[in-house]
Amino acid sequence: IKTKMVKRRKMSDRKKVAVLGAGSFGTAMAYVAAQNNHDVVIFCRSLEQAETINKESRNPKRLKEVNLPKNIRATTSFENAVSGADLIVHCIP
Repeated sequence: IKTKMVKRRKMSDRKKVAVLGAGSFGTAMAYVAAQNNHDVVIFCRSLEQAETINKESRNPKRLKEVNLPKNIRATTSFENAVSGADLIVHCIP
């Protein structure tokens, strides 16, 4: 996935974005938010999927070929994902 940035955000503009769902759409939304310099947490149902995202910076189930930015992390805890989030992106069908 390639994106073109118009303007880099300042560190003070950085927000916590919680993405609910680790499918193709959730992964893509997390990628876009991370590329815009936000801290992103993806809520996954699968522990294996969350661990792979955190350790290898890739989603083993969807968009496997995409290297995810380091400011994306994953969790299986809904509470941890949404706690303190400035924005919640719902990507669960």
